[in-house]
Amino acid sequence: MKKKVIIIGGGVAGMSAAHELANRNYDVEIYESTGTSGGKARSTVVVPPGFPSTTKPVPGEHGFRFFPRFYKHITTTMAEIPLGNGKTVADNLTETTEIKLARFGKESVKMSARFPRSLNELEEIIQNASNTHLGLTEQDKKDFALKVWQLITSCRDRRRNEYERLGWWEFLDADQHSEIYQTVFVRGLTRTLVAARAETASTKTGGNIFLQLIFDITTPGISSDRILNGPTNDVWIDPWKKYLTEQKNVKIFYDHPAVNVGMSGQKISNITLRHKGIDKPVTADHYILATPVEVTAKLLNKELI
Repeated sequence: MKKKVIIIGGGVAGMSAAHELANRNYDVEIYESTGTSGGKARSTVVVPPGFPSTTKPVPGEHGFRFFPRFYKHITTTMAEIPLGNGKTVADNLTETTEIKLARFGKESVKMSARFPRSLNELEEIIQNASNTHLGLTEQDKKDFALKVWQLITSCRDRRRNEYERLGWWEFLDADQHSEIYQTVFVRGLTRTLVAARAETASTKTGGNIFLQLIFDITTPGISSDRILNGPTNDVWIDPWKKYLTEQKNVKIFYDHPAVNVGMSGQKISNITLRHKGIDKPVTADHYILATPVEVTAKLLNKELI
């Protein structure tokens, strides 16, 4: 008899868990608090300002949704989601060639996203590198290079035990440097790479991502950066949902926020869900909370802790 797993949260985490468990022959149910799948990764529908309400909505995206070359798990999952005609969702990933740092009222900065594949690309990289006009001082550049070299040469124990507890702002000595240094190297990198605040972002996480991108750019092969070739829902989330529900028999229930985790001794006995104002406990062999931390915190009652 199949074991049953209840997953709270239908975002990328919940759908990934459902995908892996269904592959392992579990009976899976997802309960999502909103009316759609995809969580914070999904496309949102937006009617352009000034247009009549009858205008067909356009997809709005949270950020540029990039899939670096060093990503392994999510792209492997994408390759298992069929689109038909022998293609998968992974085929919707498109390699980028350049990265642009756009600046208000100033010239944009262009950087290569991959190892040069022609003399023209190499010439363009050199040209872009010499025309940054960022306003950084020579000391700024030297200090940042020293910090990057420190990251490259740090052992794993130091990353785990020191950098995990050290903010990116503090690591880069931001208070001791110019505003442009703070804008580009400190705030710019954390917001761009991990969508986090420089003051609290882990140096281990941000530093590892930054280094992996550098290594990928300087290594021949596929681009260091890939993006989806269409709206996230159209080319990823919707085909994924269809695959899970139609081919893997995963059941998804919308508008079912979790309101309580029931305990029996030291084991979870049920999870109470609310739908249309009515509370209903559901049971399974195993339970997964795939919810944002602010949602999870509300479910951590004294008995569970």
